[in-house]
Amino acid sequence: MKRSAALLAGMALLSLSACGDGWTQLPSITKSVTLLDVSPPKHFSVTLRDNTDGSVIKDIYVSKRCSGYERIPVGSTFDLEFDVLKNNVNGKVSIAPNYESLQEQFCS
Repeated sequence: MKRSAALLAGMALLSLSACGDGWTQLPSITKSVTLLDVSPPKHFSVTLRDNTDGSVIKDIYVSKRCSGYERIPVGSTFDLEFDVLKNNVNGKVSIAPNYESLQEQFCS
C-alpha cells in the first residue's frame, strides 16, 4: 500500500513538472483600437474594438481607481500594446491588451 501511494505521488509530481508554466511570451504587438465603453471610476474597465478584425473585447479591467479616464472620449481611436502568448501544450496563440499600456493610456 505504501509503495502504491509513493508511486501515485511520484507520478503526480512528474506530470505537474512536465507542464511547466505552459506559456511562452512572444514579442508584443501594437494594434489600433476604438474605445466603445467605459465603466468609471471605481474598478475602472473599458470595452474596446480591434480595428484590424472588428472583434470586441468587453470589460477589460484597467485599475481600481482611475482619475484621468475622461480625457479619452468614447469613440476615440488610439494605438494600444498587446501581449502575445503561445500555449506550449496545444500551440494556440493568445493576444490580450497589455495591462501597463492600458493604465498609461487611461490613468496617467
